[in-house]
Amino acid sequence: MNLAIELAPGHKQGLRLQNPVLAAAGPCGYGREYAKLAQLDRLGALVTRTTTLRPRRGHAQPRLVETPAGLLHDLGLPNPGVRAVIRELAPIWARGTLPVIVSVAATNPEERAAEFAALAEWLDGVPGVAGLELNPSGLSPSGRSLAALPPSMGSLLADIPYASEAVAAA
Repeated sequence: MNLAIELAPGHKQGLRLQNPVLAAAGPCGYGREYAKLAQLDRLGALVTRTTTLRPRRGHAQPRLVETPAGLLHDLGLPNPGVRAVIRELAPIWARGTLPVIVSVAATNPEERAAEFAALAEWLDGVPGVAGLELNPSGLSPSGRSLAALPPSMGSLLADIPYASEAVAAA
């Protein structure tokens, strides 16, 4: 049975996946965390842990809290920053066959569109990077969720300069 799908049919390069199953942003990290535990190449694509312009340590402990309804977690977007992702991880992804979609987030509400555009420019054309996921739930330095702040994702996408083909595919 052929389960292949075209994720970006209007894009000049497209993004063909062998199946519609994607690992959501976060649980599989950047891929290397689960490479020996799971057959990641069976996925349609891997969506990475969210990456920001600069490295982030994330929130202090506790990051995980048990509630009567289950578990709540808020890691605070710990990541090595886009430069380290390009330098250390993208070459590993480029050697494989699994499409990798890099999740990116802005951390400054006043510069949100500019941060997303800068991340897209950094990652555009990097071997091993098949596309981008824009994570609207990044945190401002005050800790307030950017997803709760205007503009909506639609107007945010409209505000990002389409200098990068990676953003245009979104």
